Amino acid sequence: MIRDIIEVNESIEPNAKEIGMLKQVFPACFHEDGSFDIDRFKEYLRDKVSIHQEGYELRFLGKNYAKMLSALETETVIVPDEEHNSKPENLNSKNVYISGDNLDGLKHLLKSYAGEVKCIYIDPPYNTGSDGFSYNDNFSFSVDELMEKLSVDEAHAKRILDLTSRGSASHSAWLMFMYPRLQLAKDLLSSDGVIFISIDDNEQANLKLICDDVFGEENFIANIIIQANKRGQTYKQLAKTHEYLLVYTANPDVILMPSPVRNFVTGSCQNANRIYVLLVNMQLLTNGNMLTRSDYDYLVEGFYRPFDALRATKPIVIIDEPHRFARNQKAYQTIANELQPEMIIRFGATFPETTIGRGRNKTSIKDFNNLVYELNACDSFNKNLIKGVAKEHFEPLSAKEEKVKIVSIESKISANFQFKRQGQSTKTFTLSVGDSLSVIDTSFEGIVISAIGKNFIELSNGQTRIKHSC
Repeated sequence: MIRDIIEVNESIEPNAKEIGMLKQVFPACFHEDGSFDIDRFKEYLRDKVSIHQEGYELRFLGKNYAKMLSALETETVIVPDEEHNSKPENLNSKNVYISGDNLDGLKHLLKSYAGEVKCIYIDPPYNTGSDGFSYNDNFSFSVDELMEKLSVDEAHAKRILDLTSRGSASHSAWLMFMYPRLQLAKDLLSSDGVIFISIDDNEQANLKLICDDVFGEENFIANIIIQANKRGQTYKQLAKTHEYLLVYTANPDVILMPSPVRNFVTGSCQNANRIYVLLVNMQLLTNGNMLTRSDYDYLVEGFYRPFDALRATKPIVIIDEPHRFARNQKAYQTIANELQPEMIIRFGATFPETTIGRGRNKTSIKDFNNLVYELNACDSFNKNLIKGVAKEHFEPLSAKEEKVKIVSIESKISANFQFKRQGQSTKTFTLSVGDSLSVIDTSFEGIVISAIGKNFIELSNGQTRIKHSC
């Protein structure tokens, strides 16, 4: 097997993989002698993509050599570490750890995981001049072989060989080291996969260019600033505190089912020994199409529609603040009809009320159904079930010096507040459902607007405030 690989590697060319992909997708563009018909290829692309005659590209010494390295088959074999694997903590491990040259390691991984890896993190050498990076490889090409394989002259071939054998730490050497590894990492990514790469100022600009070349500029997501050293690290005339994290995706247009839903469904279906919890608010149940749409790009346990996937887990639903979920209300109906849970547990201090009887006999009762236990606040306190009492308030800390009031409510969507503190000008705030009152003043930290009515707002601490009353 190794002999066959060696024979194939002897005839490999820098763009062998790309040519193979073209032959697979556009076989009609190749003549019998293997030559490529570029004009016919352009006909395929006409009216589908814009063809530019001018542009720019990243070029460095050894780029074609780096492409060739990514196309070569590995001539190494993986040998299990029996001693390590036999340790009790490793017996049932599902992880794969490969020790050795990372270029060979990536090629071995591709044989089993090509197009299946969702997340890759790379922490390459930063090429700072003091991190020990120097490029060396163990490929023994001659000048004549490189001249033939790379279509370069003798002087160019000698410069490449010199770069690969003398332990260079130049920018070209670093790029030649990175290129094949990034190319192989790209081949490992699934269509919804993402790759994160750490770097600092020394090669950040070059890394961005080489990643644009390998992954495509349109797949660039972000260059995240990482605070690596709060006190600063001496760097020329500045004490820098940061490094970078470049993020690229395999396909930026993929529409994925919300990750909390994916994690809940996958975990519940694949691990019967754990209990998974998914928090869903009323807005998700009654507004928008996040849980009802069925045009997500990937199945989750066989389902494209979130509600269908959630229903398949046979969930148990626990409803907090049951007074907000009357049984004839839309949110409750959605839970019952869409999720079809095995059980609905309504847990809280307040329940919706229903009216029975007529005239003098008309009374309101709490909408209990299969009541398990009723414990009011007084009973809880007397039975020593309450460890402490914390009062959350909407009123200002000092009624004389501060004043908050609701000025107006816009179509049950938002509310306008005025905040006046003695000695300061009046401030106006517009808040919507889900917004925290800490925006107005930090003394309201933890209190959120949970609902807005025609002339009132409802707060997460259970209080209802009417317009002009506060």
